[in-house]
Amino acid sequence: MTKKIKKKETKPQEIDLYKPKEFREEMVKLLTSEITPDEVLKKLHEFLAVRKNIKGKQKEFSELADKAIRVVGLDNHMIMAEIVTQNREFAIEFANQLIQEYDCKTPSEKSLAQMVAGSYCKYLEYSRLFNNSQRVEWLSSEKNGYYNLLSKEVDRSHRHYLSSLTTLRQIKSPEIKVNVKANTAFVAQNQQLNKIEETKKHQQ
Repeated sequence: MTKKIKKKETKPQEIDLYKPKEFREEMVKLLTSEITPDEVLKKLHEFLAVRKNIKGKQKEFSELADKAIRVVGLDNHMIMAEIVTQNREFAIEFANQLIQEYDCKTPSEKSLAQMVAGSYCKYLEYSRLFNNSQRVEWLSSEKNGYYNLLSKEVDRSHRHYLSSLTTLRQIKSPEIKVNVKANTAFVAQNQQLNKIEETKKHQQ
């Protein structure tokens, strides 16, 4: 007596529908690049976890460490300091003091503190260059053009400093609550109407 073997019915594979939003999120999670901040920090962590392997890879480690420093640029102010040719230590310290003074927590607040520190240091640099250039005794069209350029940069950096500092102060200043009562508006309107009626009576 032979047994009948039943074939298992195979269901067609279900094809996932393309959902742009979900697919984009998955792509962000799966695909990374060497310039992705998390990937940079991950590689640096792997380097530091096995310090013995750093030997012979100093160049690669140095490049990776330089990228990692830039990832946390809002906290260490290294990128901001690069725009200043001198007094970089002062620029970093000034930014730290501003962050402490105004209790900067968000990225926008920290970036404004860096704008204030960077523009102030550039103002000091251009002012120093302008003063040094005045010691030259000879005159020429090139020197006059150099004077003009430096004076514009001094003014520009000063305006950037003031605007950034003003914006930072406005962001960190407490909100002003204004309560407007509707009755006041109606009273003022009635007074205006009464005045109009009085003028009409006098004219008549």
